[in-house]
Amino acid sequence: MPKPQKISEVEELTEAIREAGNFYLVEFTGLSVTAMSDLRGKILDAGGRMRVAKNTLLTLAFRALGVGSSIETSLVGPTAILLCVGDPVSPAKAVFDFGLTLNKGTVVLKAGWVEGDVLDARRAESMAKLPGQLEIKSMLVGALVGPLQGVVGAMSGVTRDLVYTLEAVADKRKETEPSPAPKAAVAVAVAEAPEVEEAPEVAEVAEVPEVAEVVEAPEAPAAPDVDESSPVSDG
Repeated sequence: MPKPQKISEVEELTEAIREAGNFYLVEFTGLSVTAMSDLRGKILDAGGRMRVAKNTLLTLAFRALGVGSSIETSLVGPTAILLCVGDPVSPAKAVFDFGLTLNKGTVVLKAGWVEGDVLDARRAESMAKLPGQLEIKSMLVGALVGPLQGVVGAMSGVTRDLVYTLEAVADKRKETEPSPAPKAAVAVAVAEAPEVEEAPEVAEVAEVPEVAEVVEAPEAPAAPDVDESSPVSDG
């Protein structure tokens, strides 16, 4: 009868595999503690998790999940299970690329379970060579940003040409229009200009004294009446 601890480990492992949906079996030999830690870090960065488990526990978990029995043939030697949540490529690529950099020890993808399909070592390695979601997103961003940068560059060129054209028009206008005299020159010209002699003010016209009223001449005394009866002397 299985021990309670073993049952608990199988249940925990089974649940982890079910949540991930996709996984690979990784064979590792001769890795130092530092190398194993580096590998785990790269897998985490790629969105996966690696867990070392006994082959017997993995077998029980696979059977509980109904995974094809053909994958059990790969449970030989030191085995770790690589759990891939969502993206089944990026974590496998991280393991494959890490194995290429090792000077000591080996890390190999020896089987996989992706989208309900059992993969042998060759197909698992082929999956690791595909572009992962991170790479696909980067390529998509590059494909989108490239045309946008071209549009921005074209717009910048048009704007730049417009500015140059406006500057040329402004320069041409400055050449044809009389340039205003500098303020300093104007001040000097005003200071040096001779003063214009002002015309003398016209003296006010003296008022003509009013003509005195004409004095009436005294009337001449009337001549005495001549007596027509008296004789006139000839002499």
